Amino acid sequence: MRAIAIVNQKGGSGKTTTTAGLAAALRDRGRFVALLDADAQGCLGLLTTDVQQVDAGGLALALRRLAGQDYTIIDTPPSLEGARAASELADGLVIPTRATFLDLRGLGNLLATVDVSKIVGVVVIAYRGHVAHHRRVLERIEGLGYPILARVPFSIAASDAGLAGEDLTSYGAAKKTGVAAAYHQIAERLEQWQRTD
Repeated sequence: MRAIAIVNQKGGSGKTTTTAGLAAALRDRGRFVALLDADAQGCLGLLTTDVQQVDAGGLALALRRLAGQDYTIIDTPPSLEGARAASELADGLVIPTRATFLDLRGLGNLLATVDVSKIVGVVVIAYRGHVAHHRRVLERIEGLGYPILARVPFSIAASDAGLAGEDLTSYGAAKKTGVAAAYHQIAERLEQWQRTD
C-alpha cells in the first residue's frame, strides 16, 4: 500500500478536488483505493464515496488498518501542521496549487515544512493557458524543480459532478473540458513514480 497525502497549507488550493479526482482515476485503472479525510471541514464525502473521516491523531492507526489497499489517499487540512503530520506518515506527497501569485508565495512555506524527498509532483488546478499571469506563475512553479503532474483546466465540472453524484472522471462535462483526462494523467504519473521509487 502506498499512502499519498494531498498537501497545501493554503485554503482553496484544490486538495479535496484533487483527492477525489485522483481516487476516481486510480479506480478506473483497477486500483483499490481508500480515502481518508483529515480535514475537519469534511468536504471530501461530498465529491466521492467510501470516505473515512480521521483526525491527525488517528491517522497512523487508520493507515495501518488500510494496509491491504493499493493506495490510501489523504485529504489534508489547510494548515502547515496538517501538511507536516501527513508528510511524516505518507509515502508520497502531491501538491495541488493554483497558478496565482499568492499560491506561489504559499508554496515556499509549504516546501520548508514538508519532507521534499517525498514529493511526487505538483498539480496546477483551474489553469487557463490563455491567461498571461497563469503562464508566468507556471514558469515559476516549474522552476522549483518538481514534476508538474498535470495542468487541470479551469472548469466547474468538479462541483457539477458532486451535485450529480458522479465521479469526476465519469462525469460528461469533466470529459469534455479535459478535466477527467488531467486526473487520468496524474494517476498514470503516480503509478510511474511508484515503480521507480
